[in-house]
Amino acid sequence: VGDKGELIASVCGVVEKVDKLITVVPLHSRYVARTGDVVVGRIVDVKPKNWTVDVNGRTYATLMLNSVNLPYGELRRRKDDDALNMRSMLEEM
Repeated sequence: VGDKGELIASVCGVVEKVDKLITVVPLHSRYVARTGDVVVGRIVDVKPKNWTVDVNGRTYATLMLNSVNLPYGELRRRKDDDALNMRSMLEEM
């Protein structure tokens, strides 16, 4: 609050008012993924059961081995061999 009682934002952006709540949505911010979004990312770490993916967001994403869709819609229990072959399950660009 300024000297004259006016509100001063700490970021540059668009003002949104809902009843008595006033927020400022920044013009430039990191991407925040939501369920159902299709994202493109870069693999930064490979672990035994998951990959760490940089999706240019606030944090890295985690791609679990059991979340990978197998070719031809095959449904089966994942095994240790799948962890070793995880790279071949996804196409590299």
